[in-house]
Amino acid sequence: MIFFETIWYHITNFFNFIGTGINNFLVNTINISRIYTSFYNNIVAPLPEVLKILILIILVATIIIGLIYLIRKFLKTMLVISILIVSILIIVR
Repeated sequence: MIFFETIWYHITNFFNFIGTGINNFLVNTINISRIYTSFYNNIVAPLPEVLKILILIILVATIIIGLIYLIRKFLKTMLVISILIVSILIIVR
């Protein structure tokens, strides 16, 4: 049992090392935190509060409308697939 635990320990350490390396590379190269912090400080913060609220409402409405559109497409696709499956089952019998 100790043998398998040792193997598992080495496998997890290997993937943790790879994940840590990739994370450090991305933090040093892209630095997402600096990008969105500077975006907020330079562009969003100077805007008046009314404009921020208006932009937020437009953004939320766009997301909701997009989700409704996506759900409608999904339901139509499932309807077509179910009709195809039922018709195939009817033809086969």
